[in-house]
Amino acid sequence: MANRSQRRSREKGLVERPKYSKAQRVIDQAEKQSSKQVTFSDVAKMMRNTKELVGILQMSWDSISQEFGISPEQIPAVIEYNNLHRDPPVETVKAEEISAEELPADSPEEVAVDEYDDLNGLNKLTLEEISAFFGENSLIQGVDLSVTIDNVRAVVSSYYNLSKAYADFETLEKELQTSMAEQEEAALTALKERAASELDLEKRAKAQLSLDKFYYNKHLGFLRDVTPKTLRHLTKAFTDQGRINYLLERGRIYMERLRIPEKFILEISSFEKRFLEEKYHAQNNMLLLYFLSGLVYSDLNDQTYRQQLIAFTLTMDRYIRRLSNEEESTAVLDNIQAFQDHFFIPQGEQFVSRFTILP
Repeated sequence: MANRSQRRSREKGLVERPKYSKAQRVIDQAEKQSSKQVTFSDVAKMMRNTKELVGILQMSWDSISQEFGISPEQIPAVIEYNNLHRDPPVETVKAEEISAEELPADSPEEVAVDEYDDLNGLNKLTLEEISAFFGENSLIQGVDLSVTIDNVRAVVSSYYNLSKAYADFETLEKELQTSMAEQEEAALTALKERAASELDLEKRAKAQLSLDKFYYNKHLGFLRDVTPKTLRHLTKAFTDQGRINYLLERGRIYMERLRIPEKFILEISSFEKRFLEEKYHAQNNMLLLYFLSGLVYSDLNDQTYRQQLIAFTLTMDRYIRRLSNEEESTAVLDNIQAFQDHFFIPQGEQFVSRFTILP
């Protein structure tokens, strides 16, 4: 339930709207960083701040939606009503448009006007319309129409602010990834040029080896080269629901330790059905099983595995959200399909997934 001050604000017709000053500071900081090197600590700080804001707004929405028994699916229609009935904002009045008698001596160039109420269309709601949106017996109904409208405004405001915060978070995330990708490409180009101009053959070979290793990890080449032992383990686990549940449970624990967002599981779940040809659908979630199995059974202190784990999470996230360029996407998809092909066996003149012919 809302606290007393929140209820008093609504009774007075005051809608408490979460401010976006923190979000704007984060976005402004990202824009400033676009002209200079963005370090991983910069990225982590900005993402933490934005995530904290989203968390606060999520709690606000959870609280008010529970108080009035509102679901998110009910709000878009109310927002559409507001957009259709909203009065437009009043243009800013220029100082020169006002006579000298009306203008104070210390007046600024622009005369301040009341802050625009972008939810003013909701003020035109009737009780019948509110009942149509939320139900006749909805808890959003107040003692009179004025209080009820204030409740509707508070709910819509909370929903809108949360939606905008999520959108800002995604925009910031994409901008940061784009900026980092550009810096990464610039650094790689410089390394290639230095390698090409290196007269010492041994140093040139080492530089080229470093480049090859970088792209091998970034394009998930290790999926193509998965070991027979890992393949046997995955084949066994794929049809064992108890083992799958164990890997999910333990995998989440390791993800939390490594600060890998749990939503990553959702990102790569059903990857085969979402992104690959139908012939791979019988082994849907094999890629997810590979990821979880690696977390649970691999040595997390092993530098090679940690590099591959980082590459896997970053590259898969970029691929799924379509942030990779065409060359990178093609290379990644090729290696994923090569990984999936390890589970194909001959049947007549064709190769098919071993999981399509299980008894």
